[in-house]
Amino acid sequence: MSHADHAVLHNTINNQLVKLNDWFCANRLSLNVKKTNYPLFSPPIKIPNLPQTTAITLNGINLIRIGSDQPEKSIHFLGIYMDQNLTWKYHINTLKSKIPRSLFALNRVKHISAPDILKSL
Repeated sequence: MSHADHAVLHNTINNQLVKLNDWFCANRLSLNVKKTNYPLFSPPIKIPNLPQTTAITLNGINLIRIGSDQPEKSIHFLGIYMDQNLTWKYHINTLKSKIPRSLFALNRVKHISAPDILKSL
């Protein structure tokens, strides 16, 4: 959803979340509100200044907004880390920390594994 006025945007999203919650309840599904957060996508030059009174809620619990000015800087969605500016910075940093561990594990098993198994790894 998009709107120039943040108050209207928040009201619209909160109304949609009420409908979504009703659908979840009707279909006997649940949503983990503690793991649910949201980004406000914007160009890097135009980061919005939000009033503190606007909040997006689900079942009376405030959802956490991610952003450069928030404690949560990125959101993990389908294996990809995204930030409010849709940059690859957090995703690349996560991959940079995983690659050395994977290479270490491969280096440890290269002497005891067959070449075809190493290729699949």
